[in-house]
Amino acid sequence: MFPSKLLRRFQVARELKRDARSHVFEVKDLADSTPWVVKAVSITLLTTEDVAALRLEFERLAFLRHPNLVRVSEFGEDDRWVWLVSQKVEAFRSTTLNFTAMKKQ
Repeated sequence: MFPSKLLRRFQVARELKRDARSHVFEVKDLADSTPWVVKAVSITLLTTEDVAALRLEFERLAFLRHPNLVRVSEFGEDDRWVWLVSQKVEAFRSTTLNFTAMKKQ
C-alpha cells in the first residue's frame, strides 16, 4: 500500500489513516531520521485533471515558507499512486487551551 519508489528514501513507522481513496503514513527519512508524513492516493481514482490540480497545489505549497505552515517537500506519482510528502507535526489538542481565561470578564 506504500509507494514502492519511496522505500529507497523512507522507512514506514506506522499507518496513520486509511480510507477508500487514500493512505497516510508516518515515515522516517533513512538519511537523517527526520519524521515526515506521506499522503498517498490511488491513481486509479484520479483523472488527469485531478493529478494536474494536485501538482499545482503542491507547487504553490512548496513555495510558501512560514514557521506556522507545514512544510511540503515532495510530490510524486507512479503507475499506482500519487503522493505528497509533508513535515510531521503533532496534532493540535484544543484541550490544551484555557478558553475560560480568554473570556472577557
